[in-house]
Amino acid sequence: MSGKALVKNVVQAMLFSSANYRRLRRAALECNPINVSNPRVGLEKISPRPKDARAPYAPLPSEELDITVIVPIYKVEAYVGACLESILDQDIDASMEVIAVIDGSPDGSEEIVREIAGRDGRLRVIVQENQGLSAARNAGIAAAHGAWIAFVDSDDMLAPGHLAALVKRMRAGECDVVASLWRRMDEGGAIGELGEPVRTHMAPWGRLYKREVWETLRFPVGCWYEDLITPCCIQPLFNEAYVDDAGYLYRTRPGSIVEESSTNVKALDAYWALDEMLSWRYDLGCALGCEDWDRLVWIMGPLTEGRTTFLEDGQRRLLFSALCDTVASLEELSGERTTLPGVWQDIDLALRGRHYELWCLACAALAKDSSSIKMTTAWKIYRASLGMR
Repeated sequence: MSGKALVKNVVQAMLFSSANYRRLRRAALECNPINVSNPRVGLEKISPRPKDARAPYAPLPSEELDITVIVPIYKVEAYVGACLESILDQDIDASMEVIAVIDGSPDGSEEIVREIAGRDGRLRVIVQENQGLSAARNAGIAAAHGAWIAFVDSDDMLAPGHLAALVKRMRAGECDVVASLWRRMDEGGAIGELGEPVRTHMAPWGRLYKREVWETLRFPVGCWYEDLITPCCIQPLFNEAYVDDAGYLYRTRPGSIVEESSTNVKALDAYWALDEMLSWRYDLGCALGCEDWDRLVWIMGPLTEGRTTFLEDGQRRLLFSALCDTVASLEELSGERTTLPGVWQDIDLALRGRHYELWCLACAALAKDSSSIKMTTAWKIYRASLGMR
């Protein structure tokens, strides 16, 4: 462990020791519950809710092969060649097509893709005007002939054997989705550490889906954080299995949404996308239960706070109040309480009791374990909730 990490662990242990946390918790609960009328009106002024996020869908084309891998492409000429080659080089006992969706990319990505397609007939190319990541994935879904569908981001790569591991588990049965682990990869392609020991990341990449999952679903268009479709719509409806393979290689680089979320007001889609996709549940026949509430507690805690760190305290109070309103609207979950351990139960209590200061405190205490926000940032947010610098 590095010296910096050791110092962070010591500081966290001191700040959030059992005795100190209980003291801070009592003080937070003494603060008045927050109850802002129509907080969405204030949020709209910060960053408007995306319009027409629910994309129309038509029946999928005929099933003609085993796997369709969909790769949305925009301004990735430095990475897309390696990405596609890593997919096409997968050694699997299955028929496969790869659909590259050129989403109005202004660079040389299309030329690279077409050169590879000229050498390998399994690669199909779709070109459309720039409409965003979700629309590009949706275009791929609409053209997919595979019994199973996978998504790969065009700056990422697959290690040898990755698709084979997903296919093997899918063929074993009793699941609709198979999710893998993943590793980090730097901008230059050096493979690093395991991203997480147990798969919690909601992203569609590193997953293999039965085509039935996408018969009536599409990614929300115009939204950041389209990955929320996983806990809001897919996991409540379909059975997901997991494999230990960590062959999905996730590239971290400047300019990604993750990098921008700390400064761009569009990051407020962390709330808009969540609320939007939860509203789809009735049409989808999606009844939420205890496992779903556990997922929502995890999302509505340090993850949402970490995605919206650009907010000032007054704006964050609007966000928190809107989250509480969303929770109150989920009548089927009114009797549920999270089974997540320890401080996670205070996220539950805060959202149901509208205890803003407790929410900020619990997010800070969970920062290290959740990996969703830096502890120093979460601690500053908590102090700001109390009017402290």
